[in-house]
Amino acid sequence: MNFLPLRISLLVLFYGLVTVCYAGGIRGKVTDVKGEPLPYATIYVVQSKTGTTTNLEGFFEINLSPGSYDLSFQYLGYESIQKRVVISSDFTTLDIRLTQREVELDVLEVYDGRENPSYTIMRKAIGKSKYHLNQLNSYSTEVYVKGTGRIKKIPWLLRRSLAKDGVDTKTAFVSESVSQVSYTRPNYFSEKVISRRTKGDSNETDPGGFINGSFYLPKVEGAISPFSTKAFAYYRFEFLGSFFDQGREINRIKVIPRSPGELVFTGTVNIVDGIWAIHSLDLSMRKEGFDVGVKQMYSAIQENVWLPVSHQFKIEGTVLGIVFEYNYLATNGKYEITLNPDLDVAITVVDEKIEVEKAKTLSTAAKLEVGDLKERLSEGKELTNNDLKKLLKEYEKEEKAESETPTIVSVENFEVDSLADSRDSAYWSEIRPMPLDNYEIRGYEVQDSILRVDGEDALTFGSSKFKWTDILFGGTYFTEKYGAKINAPLSSLNFNTVEGFHFDYGLEMTK
Repeated sequence: MNFLPLRISLLVLFYGLVTVCYAGGIRGKVTDVKGEPLPYATIYVVQSKTGTTTNLEGFFEINLSPGSYDLSFQYLGYESIQKRVVISSDFTTLDIRLTQREVELDVLEVYDGRENPSYTIMRKAIGKSKYHLNQLNSYSTEVYVKGTGRIKKIPWLLRRSLAKDGVDTKTAFVSESVSQVSYTRPNYFSEKVISRRTKGDSNETDPGGFINGSFYLPKVEGAISPFSTKAFAYYRFEFLGSFFDQGREINRIKVIPRSPGELVFTGTVNIVDGIWAIHSLDLSMRKEGFDVGVKQMYSAIQENVWLPVSHQFKIEGTVLGIVFEYNYLATNGKYEITLNPDLDVAITVVDEKIEVEKAKTLSTAAKLEVGDLKERLSEGKELTNNDLKKLLKEYEKEEKAESETPTIVSVENFEVDSLADSRDSAYWSEIRPMPLDNYEIRGYEVQDSILRVDGEDALTFGSSKFKWTDILFGGTYFTEKYGAKINAPLSSLNFNTVEGFHFDYGLEMTK
């Protein structure tokens, strides 16, 4: 995600559509106990393995075929609620009130002289990060992304000229897309855009790196993940207590950068006790002078398999006195997963620093030899953090050696359906997993009127002309068949106290 200088002429981002309601499904509103709406609350439909969210005003609407469904309503910091709903040929109305969660602070047993319990939890979660990355042989999911751009403040000198283009502080500009995303371990990733509606330049704020990436990887969008093996050099952790959700105990951990700066996260992560998987997170960072916030909610797609079902991203900044923000909302639905049979076993992680004697016994019995992973795990299903990391590292090496293309780090395929840009409003009303809010409806109306007056195309890409300054500042170029992107040093220059100054430079080509 490279934030290029915001161009005033491209502040109008998105254009509109008209919503049409279809019978068959469930709709309602999610609020707190005082009746205040809870924006972007997560609703997970168990039978369809589909996640969606409420809109800014707390409303939700899901199209479902007749039948019985189990729904889970979640919101960070609130008690989740599960409901069984019977859907007929008409819409069923269901309003939900969520109660703020009380976090238990004395759940973990504390021994004399024991360190902050968060470090034990994080060592186990970090130790299993590669396990979670390799837990699935493959998966596919349908991803819906909605982006809104809003001008929060405009200097008075620019207000009149921008108003002529329909740009003001009351209108949200909206983009929507639906993609079929699939992944096959260890290195094949594919995305096919089924439909999209957008207008203008997003100024490289696309959250795809978060949606298609993983916090189990060492870095996320260039920032050190709290689950990286290097995390303890960058972060301090604090145990905030635990709570129960979906029948599991969830540990709440505060993430604190050791040194403030860019490309480090701050916030909280919630971790499923015992399996040490991510339950949810609320993190923020600074990148190239912009504030980036990310919230993710995960659900148990299958026993001990937790995957993200909703994402919320917020990007804020100021350019030439114009204060703006981009908000992206994404949901994952229709999950289809295939487990890795080598890792389809329960693993108990032993912390060497706390369970010293037990860890010594396990390491002595295993003699620290790396053999068949599944056999080692089935012997006792207990491993120390270090042994687990060694085994998974060796497992990945063996897989690469056996691969037909061991030198290829990753393969990414991006495809756009030929009908992606021609879907009508009826299609979007049927497929959209949450209703538009008032800002977005007005944004669509304004952009539609601008298109009719200006006669512009419905879809525009980034710049298609190379400028010599792009060598320093970067640029993105598209034709009908090919794309290119320059990742320039001045657009990626960063500093932190561990690595000092660093930057990326490269050229990306796409077909």
